[in-house]
Amino acid sequence: MNAIYNVGARMELSKRFGKEKLGPQNKDSYQLNHFVSADSPLNAFYQPPDTVYTMHVLKDGSTL
Repeated sequence: MNAIYNVGARMELSKRFGKEKLGPQNKDSYQLNHFVSADSPLNAFYQPPDTVYTMHVLKDGSTL
């Protein structure tokens, strides 16, 4: 497992550049908003029913 650096900065970048649509097989997956209160800033990273804002944590930006 690799360390994740600059989490706050990466999360801000995900709001600008990390918009992704969930495929039909992933729409029922749990998102951050399932685990935090309604007023949490983490709710900004999911828009129902299928839009997520994802930070990429691998050095080369890979998603797999």
